Amino acid sequence: MSKETVYDEQINPLMAQIIEICKEHKIAALANFRLDEDLCCTTALLADEYDPSDEQLEALSLLKKKPFAMAVTEETKPNGDKKLTMRRIS
Repeated sequence: MSKETVYDEQINPLMAQIIEICKEHKIAALANFRLDEDLCCTTALLADEYDPSDEQLEALSLLKKKPFAMAVTEETKPNGDKKLTMRRIS
């Protein structure tokens, strides 16, 4: 099983839950996953409303050295579960 498949099937649903909890409680968060040489997934909730630490902001700036764009799609399954899919597009 590829790292991307593991992320999509196992980590992504957990991250969706974590993101919602962090948003609800205004908790600053930064997570970065390296799936292969050219594919990383970074989640950052570091807007002023989340009161991020200087270290979190510095870490994000290090992770963002190579600019890129991501497409995020949300799918609601028949049972009501939601799946977020993030893909690098540039």
